[in-house]
Amino acid sequence: MSSRERLNSQDTEASRVRDAVSSAEIQEAVRQHYRFAVKRFALRSPLFVALAVLFMVSHTELLIPVGLVGILGTVYCLQMLARRAACTWLCSRAFRAYEAEFVPSVKKVRQEGGGVLFLLLGQERNPMWTMRAHKASRTGVWPKGIETGVWFAGDKLFGGAAFVPGSGELLIMQPNGWRLWAPERKNAGAERIARARRAGIRRLRIRRPVRVNG
Repeated sequence: MSSRERLNSQDTEASRVRDAVSSAEIQEAVRQHYRFAVKRFALRSPLFVALAVLFMVSHTELLIPVGLVGILGTVYCLQMLARRAACTWLCSRAFRAYEAEFVPSVKKVRQEGGGVLFLLLGQERNPMWTMRAHKASRTGVWPKGIETGVWFAGDKLFGGAAFVPGSGELLIMQPNGWRLWAPERKNAGAERIARARRAGIRRLRIRRPVRVNG
């Protein structure tokens, strides 16, 4: 085997190892996010459940405020559990449907209420291609190390999922100008549309928070 062939073989093997490692990290990140969702629910919900039960068994009008806090708190905890699990599930679907590609840089654009992050992937600087993203953990802060690159699995027209190697966090994202690119998605071809459907990003999943004036 010549030196060039040996080097090519080593590069191919190194690439295969990197792909295998990144895939393993992504799978572990999915499991970690599911565990995080359950742990948060287990830590925060018992107090609210206890308050709700206390009100229901006491039948005391004085405890109505306590009961309301318990019921509303329990509903909120259930909603957050469902949202975290749904985001993680979408990320998992995207990584199964698409091959992960490393994007060497991410530009932070802005952050809005409800934990919505706006960003540009790679060398893209056209604001028309700004992505709207949710962290699977649904915590409203930027993932640590996201500026240095992410593993992205998806289609630019439909969106996809990203894995941040530095922090192990997952994000689900879709184009901010969703309606603007509707004609292109419609004409994207049967294969691309079918793959987006398998990934769960055929329709809009990430909506902007409603702003209330006044």
